[in-house]
Formats: sequence, C-alpha cells, structure tokens
Amino acid sequence: MLRCLNGLLRPAEGEVRYQGAVLSEPVPGVAVVFQDYSRSLLPWSSVVDNVALPLRSGGVSKNQSRSRARAVLAEVGLGEVDPKA
Repeated sequence: MLRCLNGLLRPAEGEVRYQGAVLSEPVPGVAVVFQDYSRSLLPWSSVVDNVALPLRSGGVSKNQSRSRARAVLAEVGLGEVDPKA
C-alpha cells in the first residue's frame, strides 16, 4: 500500500490520486523509507548506546556521544527509556 501511495507501484485495482491527479510515477518531494530495524540495532546494547553508535563511529568520545544521545532521546520524549545507561 505504501508503495502505491508513493507512486512506486500501480495498484492491482482502482487508482491512487495525489492532489487530484492519478499517480503513475513517484511524486517529487514525497519519500518513503522502508527500514528493517532488526539488522540495524544492537540488541545487546542499551538504547542510549544504540543512538550514540553513529557518533562513536564518527570519533566522538564515549562520554560525549552518550550525553548527546541522552539529550536527543529526551528531546523526543524518550528520556526515561534507558534508566541504566
């Protein structure tokens, strides 16, 4: 369904319209990202460490990357998801 709504796939029946026009190709400015988190998260790591991983990979110190990860989690309302971190 998401592929049909983004114009990546034609529906088997009917039509999908966007701003009054039938979709037959991807819409400029509209994107869908399909992700499989089972391959991108480290289940043995904490939430904070998973969020901090790109920073650590970029050379940011462990303390600074964890601090920034905690701040970002708090900003999106997830500051209490990883109390042990």
